[in-house]
Amino acid sequence: MKKLVILILIAVIVFGIYFILKDNSEEVSLFFVKAGSEEVVAVQIQVDKENAEKNTLVELLKGPAEPEKYFSVIPKGVKIQSFKIENKTAEVDFSEELERGIAGSMQVLVIREQIEKTLKQFDSISEVIIGINGRTEDILQP
Repeated sequence: MKKLVILILIAVIVFGIYFILKDNSEEVSLFFVKAGSEEVVAVQIQVDKENAEKNTLVELLKGPAEPEKYFSVIPKGVKIQSFKIENKTAEVDFSEELERGIAGSMQVLVIREQIEKTLKQFDSISEVIIGINGRTEDILQP
């Protein structure tokens, strides 16, 4: 009988922790290129609700969890230097790696599409300004 009570108590604690943690996260989409195509598609993940917009962008920069199915055109090593949302406009300043090794207008367009679609899924964002080291002019232009 004691073992049953202990098992029930453990189960209640585990499920309680699970639901508390689940309530602090939300499902969001990251936008990656589908392997074998040029199509940018949504991939769902869970992120912490607090600062969900920035947390989602951080996850995008990490790349896909299933590299055999999806890939990112965003260069490896890109970091967010600053991030703010004001009047439904997200201003993101990235490290200089965002510009490294970019070859062609198609790559530029896909990088911009990945970032903008990932951020514009949030009701708090309708416009995205992308910067690199404080520069916003001529960034990711085809």
